[in-house]
Amino acid sequence: MATLPRHEPLSVDALVDALHRDGLQPCDAWLEFQARYAGYEENLGNESAIWGIVHRDPFYLAANEVVAGQVRGRVVVMCADVHPSFEYSLYENGEFYVCGWFGRSETFDYKVERMAVVWEANEERAWVSGEAFAPRSPNAMRALLGQFGAEKVPEASDRFYTTWRATDIIAFESQDDRPGILVAADAREWIAEYARKINEEVS
Repeated sequence: MATLPRHEPLSVDALVDALHRDGLQPCDAWLEFQARYAGYEENLGNESAIWGIVHRDPFYLAANEVVAGQVRGRVVVMCADVHPSFEYSLYENGEFYVCGWFGRSETFDYKVERMAVVWEANEERAWVSGEAFAPRSPNAMRALLGQFGAEKVPEASDRFYTTWRATDIIAFESQDDRPGILVAADAREWIAEYARKINEEVS
């Protein structure tokens, strides 16, 4: 995370004031998020997300205001100045949701740890998506991970996603979603061939 640019964030006190204006009670998850992460800018390719629940001069959100709502009876706040389609959401209990990879996390910390696995890998080699040949069943996933000696990354694994790391492969396994796979670019061809055989042989 130290490599991410950081803008000057609004304070936790500013967040508390904004929550009170909206009739919302501050909770530890929101206050800790604002203190720890507000202002960091995440590169999303053609878009960027500036983390934080309140912002001084946002592009998509209203300045100094909280965007809040309810999902299945739970209060949730938007936690980044980013295009609304990304749905950066933080619940009162600390759960985080974003549309796309790493869609759900027990806390924002787990999202950051999963991102860190990818960042660290990219420092050494080029990596590409392996979605085209991702395992189609839990058994195929276990076979693929076992073949490459993948090890679980505990700090990047929660009840929503288990993160696996090997020399040539990174996998994000979920019970609810299709697994996410990244492979080293210089190993893609032979990994793809092996993964296709596993998908054909293992059910």
